[in-house]
Amino acid sequence: MKTSEIISRARSLADIPNSKFIDNNDENQSLWESYKDIYSKLTDSSDDYFITRVDLPTSGATLLAPGEYELTVPADLYKIRFVDYLSSGLWVNMQKFNTNTRNSGNGAPAYRWRGTKLWISVGQSSTLPATIRVDYYPAPVKPTVPEASKQYGTSYAPYDITKVQSKSFTIQNGIDYLIYIYNSVNIIVESLVSNTKTTLYTGTGLSNVVYYAGYIYYLASGNINRAQTTLLAVITPAAIISTGTVTEFSIADNKVYYNQAGSAYTANLDGSSPTLLIAAKVYTVCKQGANIVNITAAFFLKIGAVTTAISATACASDGVDIFYLDAAGVIHKITNYGLATEKTIDFATVSSMTGGQIWNNFIPVTNSLNEVFAISDITDTDLIYPTNEGYELLAYQCAIDFLRKAKGDYTAIQARYNEIMDRFIDQTKRDEYQTERRMPEWQRAYNW
Repeated sequence: MKTSEIISRARSLADIPNSKFIDNNDENQSLWESYKDIYSKLTDSSDDYFITRVDLPTSGATLLAPGEYELTVPADLYKIRFVDYLSSGLWVNMQKFNTNTRNSGNGAPAYRWRGTKLWISVGQSSTLPATIRVDYYPAPVKPTVPEASKQYGTSYAPYDITKVQSKSFTIQNGIDYLIYIYNSVNIIVESLVSNTKTTLYTGTGLSNVVYYAGYIYYLASGNINRAQTTLLAVITPAAIISTGTVTEFSIADNKVYYNQAGSAYTANLDGSSPTLLIAAKVYTVCKQGANIVNITAAFFLKIGAVTTAISATACASDGVDIFYLDAAGVIHKITNYGLATEKTIDFATVSSMTGGQIWNNFIPVTNSLNEVFAISDITDTDLIYPTNEGYELLAYQCAIDFLRKAKGDYTAIQARYNEIMDRFIDQTKRDEYQTERRMPEWQRAYNW
């Protein structure tokens, strides 16, 4: 279930479906705390749904003292479930040793959890097994909830909405602004918070509007123009690059990147110091970490010095993650680029996406119905839980948190939460094929 669906249910339970009193930070924090609560309860119940296994070669173990070793475990280890060791080709259960026997091991390998390491005792006359196997619960991964999408251009008739062309989004002092070109003639700014729509400039052949650091930039007659703006009043633009041959441009890393005569150039924000970048076109330039990201003339995604095999029509970045649009209209999101944890997900389906640098965590898009939105760049996490009660508990706990902040009465919701929690605990054992007989954790000798 998507986290946005859980939050929507929580808001409905609290009877605050559209309240601005509860913001996106409240949603994310409440969901995260609630998620950790039920994850902990599930792992404490010895349910093995989230269990992960890893074989650890002991060649890298650190000798602490004769018969004692320390072994590095996976960074995401949260709780240990089982520890085994390989002996003569067979796996053998490893017992947890008592602290009062730490200096008098009997030779059978035993373990304890020590800080972020596995502490192994084998006794002074025994050797460390070649491999130790650990089954563990990984640390819970923080889910995220995107902010609600913002729709613009709703005052236009359906046949006129297609005239909303180039778009740029910003938030200033808590107020949202979508700046766009309408019918190649007007630069217009809309705000949902202020409930305003203002024409900032009227001209001809306008395209490629960008808002950056208090200025509006746009393209007309092959020239890049800019004007200082408060986003509230008519602007007076002037050309900063007036070659008459510029075809498109982007702004990233405090530079203007633009194409003219089949080559790409950079210049300062005021148009000074134009410099040849490459003798080929580049599109929708943005910055991710230390990498400049763009679409090449052959429409491949380029990240830093690496031209990937990814075909794309546009790309964008919020400085951390990379987004690219493919020919099928799917926005893909790349997280942790270049790391072992790099991951690409299908993020959204649209007909067009504004490429370049993402400001204030929103991406301007147009959907298949030609509707104009600014969508959050935060991932709508798809939670997978072994029981439906898990999702219900998340929604009810978030509703309780929301009502508590609003100083509302959450008595009835708390009572229902307690009922669901009881059912959740009962349902955590998913394997009912055989009962489990609990044996003593310490195996005593037969003649004791």
